[in-house]
Amino acid sequence: VWQQDVAAIGLNFWRTSKRFVSPEQAGLITREVQRVHHNSLVEFVGVFVNSSLDEVSSTVREAQLSAVQFHGDESITMISDFHRLMPEVRIIRALRVCEQNFEKTVQSFRELCLAVPIAACLLDAYSPSHFGGTGQTINIDLPRSYLTDKSLPRLILAGGLTPENIGSILAEVRPWGIDVASGVESSPGIKDPDKVRRLLVNCAAATKAASSVEQSLRL
Repeated sequence: VWQQDVAAIGLNFWRTSKRFVSPEQAGLITREVQRVHHNSLVEFVGVFVNSSLDEVSSTVREAQLSAVQFHGDESITMISDFHRLMPEVRIIRALRVCEQNFEKTVQSFRELCLAVPIAACLLDAYSPSHFGGTGQTINIDLPRSYLTDKSLPRLILAGGLTPENIGSILAEVRPWGIDVASGVESSPGIKDPDKVRRLLVNCAAATKAASSVEQSLRL
């Protein structure tokens, strides 16, 4: 996730994902980051796909997560039960959207927001066979439509984001954050430090350009 800089580390607990980490591995990662960067504000976000309440809560404790991202078909009841059990853990709801399901999916998200405090909504490109991480690019009209409703939580944009396209995408959409996976990898599940650096540089340039335009319009 990006908010001028890397703000969160996503740890994927979906067992069929090529980015899967066990709760034990995740705990080692979070503790090492905290040891090296003890004043860091980086969040640790657990990504879950249709896991049970017990599995999610036990993983949160073992891996010392500060937020969870529900990326599957979790019900309002399940997410509400998790919030009651661990109210201090922030919740991100991921929605896989396309033109055909957008309105219905966002309406279900509005119903969820009435029941549970949601920290952010993550919009990802829809795939009938995968829960994210496909590299498919989201139709840019969908997050733009989401942002027109000021009552909805802040937006995290995902889906096929790369160092090459992030500048043009941010010029059209101003999300609160972005979520990247395959777009900054050298091979499936392996992050490429150079791609990460280039992505951040291009994000900063796009943000600076947008701020300059806004300031000119105010003048």
